[in-house]
Amino acid sequence: MAFGAELVGMGVYGLVGAISAGLHALLLLLLPRLAIPLPLANLAGFLVASLWSYGAHAKFSFRHQTRGQSFPRRWLLFQLTLNVALSLLLPWLLAPWVSSFVGVLVLVFTPTAVNYGVWSLAARQVAGLQRPLGPAPIRHADDLGLHPAINRAIFSLADRGLLQSASLMVGAPAVADAIDGLKLRPDLPVCLHLVLSEGPPMAPVDQIPLLLDREGLLKLGFAQLLWASVWPFGHSRRLAQQLAIELEAQIRRFVELTGCHAIHLDGHQHLHLLPVVWRQLLMLDPCLRPVWLRTVREPWPAKVPLGAWGQSLVSAGWIKWLVLSLLTLVLKPVLRRQGLSTNASFAGVLFTGRMAGATLVASERHLRSIAFGNAGADAETDQQTPPMLLIHPACAKGGIAVDPRYRHSASFYASPWRQQEYESLLSLGSLDRS
Repeated sequence: MAFGAELVGMGVYGLVGAISAGLHALLLLLLPRLAIPLPLANLAGFLVASLWSYGAHAKFSFRHQTRGQSFPRRWLLFQLTLNVALSLLLPWLLAPWVSSFVGVLVLVFTPTAVNYGVWSLAARQVAGLQRPLGPAPIRHADDLGLHPAINRAIFSLADRGLLQSASLMVGAPAVADAIDGLKLRPDLPVCLHLVLSEGPPMAPVDQIPLLLDREGLLKLGFAQLLWASVWPFGHSRRLAQQLAIELEAQIRRFVELTGCHAIHLDGHQHLHLLPVVWRQLLMLDPCLRPVWLRTVREPWPAKVPLGAWGQSLVSAGWIKWLVLSLLTLVLKPVLRRQGLSTNASFAGVLFTGRMAGATLVASERHLRSIAFGNAGADAETDQQTPPMLLIHPACAKGGIAVDPRYRHSASFYASPWRQQEYESLLSLGSLDRS
């Protein structure tokens, strides 16, 4: 029955697409005869075909998937922007073949293929919004120990039951204050927040010179570690050996501070997802090896304001999301084989630094709908912990000035968004009762 319904659905989609392609081809052939440049003729054909196909697909093709609901406007905007760019670029890219039969087919059917992909994603998302909400995800805060104002925000949220875990920077300037707070809250789970790009090291400086700058501070950035991951020879191999020394030192310091031997680990700026880092982690002595690593499998949430999507585009948040998603795809099978756990899904990269207001609510609701939909999933999820929502709160309305040794975090925590994330999570508690 399900297979038959799928065939009918594909047949309806094919019919709508064929009519759309016919309209596109007709204008593509006629308009150049009226002295209209081919790129503009192709764009006009696409726009006319899109008006037809958007209405017809929303009315017929995907109606059963969305249960009669309309597609969110952002999907139409995404589809339109992508296809306008393709309509203008393809005639130029295919210039030698654009007048051939194959060239015309490419111009006509490329928007159809793009539309199918985009609208399939949109339909699944709209259908997902109509599922009941599952339990709240693990709400998690990074950078515990970096500044007293960050510690206050994290502990305040945890005391209200609005935050379920946090990540500790073992070499940070306010780590003693953080440990005092954790001793008063023995039930608050804490992860090691691995720091490699800034701040002081935990290992002796003479053992890790490749990891340090002239001031003796950690300097490993994303690009350097990515290069060491794909080119593991010479310098990269020596760097990996010294990296293992620092990893072990931070883990030992974490155990000393917290008394926790079941290491849950994530990375400052998500550097733990790079192969050169997790390979060294997995080669550590079993008593030091993490039992859980955070991964970034972040679905695009619905009902996020268009302004937030625009900000993500401007700040290249979607590029960061894409890179970390690909790194997660590589890492997850390794974790399964090694018997390590990870979170089932995630939110907090696409809109990192601005997880507040409607964006935070939308991300929370989307993770909850996923949690409901995955109830009773296959055995692969046995090693997965619940979805995780990541924030970076601080109790400081005008931002805070962090220790200058943490140069990459300076502008991030000088932002008033840290206070907004804190206040937004305070108001998010009502979702637990929905």
